[in-house]
Amino acid sequence: MVRRPALFGPLVIGLLLGCGQGDEPSPKPSPTAAPTNTGAAPVASTTSSASAPATAHPWAGVWSGRFEAKKGAVGVPEGVAYPVWEKEKGDDASGQGTIELTIAPDGEVTGQGQGALGAFVLRGRADQKMVRSGVSPAEPETDAAMTGVFTAREKQAGKTLEAKLQVAGGKGARVRTATFVLSKGALDGDATSDGTTPPPTATSSAKGGSGEGAAPPP
Repeated sequence: MVRRPALFGPLVIGLLLGCGQGDEPSPKPSPTAAPTNTGAAPVASTTSSASAPATAHPWAGVWSGRFEAKKGAVGVPEGVAYPVWEKEKGDDASGQGTIELTIAPDGEVTGQGQGALGAFVLRGRADQKMVRSGVSPAEPETDAAMTGVFTAREKQAGKTLEAKLQVAGGKGARVRTATFVLSKGALDGDATSDGTTPPPTATSSAKGGSGEGAAPPP
C-alpha cells in the first residue's frame, strides 16, 4: 500500500532574540581623594551608571533585489507518494519578482515583495551571521497565497547578501524556491537576480519624428 503524507501545516519559524545587557555598576570613590581646604562637603558624582548604547547591526539599512521563482523539489521518504506533487507542472506562481527589506539597527527585519509569488510581507530578525524571516501573503484568503521562509547571508561585505526564498501554497501542492542576490539600497529597476546591472540599451529619444520631446539636430 502506498502511504500519502498529510497536507502541509503552517510553517513555524524560530527566531533568536538577543538578550539585553545590564547596567554597569557605579564607579567606587577613589580611596586617595582628599577634601579641599575650603571646608565644603565632597560633591557626589553625577556620572550616569547606564551602559553605552549597543552598536548598530552591521547590515542595518535597506536591501533590495529581483528573484526568479521556480518549482521546488520535494523530498519524501521511500515508499511514500503524493500524486499532487507529481502532476504539478510548476507553471503557476513561477517567474520573476522583486523584494525589498529593511534591517533596523537592533536587527529587526521588515519588508515586502511582489511578482510571480503574489504580494507578500517579511518579518524576522538578523543576527551577526544570517537573516531569518517568515514570508506571509498580503492576501492570505486567496488561492494564490504562498507562505514560507526567507534567509540571507553576507556575500560581499557591506554590499550584497545571498538570499533564498522557500514557499508553498495550494495546501502544499505548489512548492517554489528562489536563490538570488540582494544589494544595499532601494530597488533601482535595473538589478538582476544575480546582483549585476545589465548594460544600457539604445532607445528612441522621441516618437513620431521631430515632435515634442525630440532631441534637437546637431
